[in-house]
Amino acid sequence: MEGMLEKGKKEKHDEQVQFAAFKQFCDDTTTEKKRAIAEANERIEVLKADIQADAAHAAKLTKEIAELDEDISIWEGDIKAATNVREIEKADFDATNTDYSESVSALERAIAVLKKQSHDRTQASFAQVSALTHLDLIPKDAKITIYKKTEDTYMLKMKTSREFFSKVSKQFGTMPFNLRSMDDEKKARMGVHECVSHKLIDPFQVLFDKEGAYVAQYKFTVLLMPNGPHKITGLPFDESLYKSEHSIEDAEIQKLLKTSANPKAAKKKKKAAEKAVSDETAGDDAAPTLVEQ
Repeated sequence: MEGMLEKGKKEKHDEQVQFAAFKQFCDDTTTEKKRAIAEANERIEVLKADIQADAAHAAKLTKEIAELDEDISIWEGDIKAATNVREIEKADFDATNTDYSESVSALERAIAVLKKQSHDRTQASFAQVSALTHLDLIPKDAKITIYKKTEDTYMLKMKTSREFFSKVSKQFGTMPFNLRSMDDEKKARMGVHECVSHKLIDPFQVLFDKEGAYVAQYKFTVLLMPNGPHKITGLPFDESLYKSEHSIEDAEIQKLLKTSANPKAAKKKKKAAEKAVSDETAGDDAAPTLVEQ
């Protein structure tokens, strides 16, 4: 019996030691797992915050991508429209160049024929002025800067053209305007081509005389008064300084030229004008004269 008692006590002690070791393992494991769970929860919160930030960033990038795709689409349309405009302009240039080349060739042939003729030709000018001021002529390569909006309609393809036409409509309406008055002259020159090609805007062509020619300009100011126009500034017009190789044969036009712009004066001068017309038509070389108001 004593041997069994000793054996039972020993087994009990062994079990208590084993239990204590197992309990310590469980306690250590529990502590470790709780710490790991806490760290995992913290990591989850951090990852959730990162996910929200990344989602917001992804949404922003998606919006920017959509805007860039839209810009690319617009730019591709602008490129296509600009290419079409350039092709139209090139076709116009080629046609004009061909026409000018043919004209130059014809002139060269005519000059060659005239040089072969030995007899002299009298040179006559339309107007001979005693005192002329030599003016600097506009070069042939001068760019057009004055335009005017028309009443036509067209759906413009290029974004630059649409913006330009909108500004013109708001700022100038149907009044003439200068490209230099636009905020961005470079963009205005880009947008005006499509507007002109589709007749939304009419250009005022640059006019110039032949190289080496002399030009006389007479400027004056006229007030439109109730009793008729009244000239207030300007040099006097001396008809004796002018001699023309041309004359107006139409009696109605001569009568109209003799008519005064003043309604009251027109009645008084009607008979005098009719008499002057009849006298001038009777002569062979007589030229029409102008009545200064």
